Amino acid sequence: LPLFDAKRLKAQLGVRATQLEQAIVLYNTTLINAAREVGTQAIVKQQLAQSQAERQLQVTSAQQLVAIAQQRKEQGLSDARPYLQALQNLYQQQAALTTLQAQAVDADLALIAALGGGYQREDALH
Repeated sequence: LPLFDAKRLKAQLGVRATQLEQAIVLYNTTLINAAREVGTQAIVKQQLAQSQAERQLQVTSAQQLVAIAQQRKEQGLSDARPYLQALQNLYQQQAALTTLQAQAVDADLALIAALGGGYQREDALH
């Protein structure tokens, strides 16, 4: 009977409208979160690039200090301690730079994921 179908159809329409509203809210929330994550990762990448540039300058300075300390040692102007200290400092600066480079790779992967891309380790594929 059409009268009974109308009530059932109105009820179904109400359910569908509610489901649509929920889907729209979920979509908008997902979109906002994705945009926020992309922005955050872009800032992280920029900060890491700046830190890497600064650290690279420190590595270069440490390399120059090693060269100077080595020359002074070879010329007999100092013992090996300043040279060894300069080497230790150089190794510390290089280690810090390597850490920043690893963080930059992690940030690249996080940005790819935030943009909706996927990353799978090759050993996970087999």
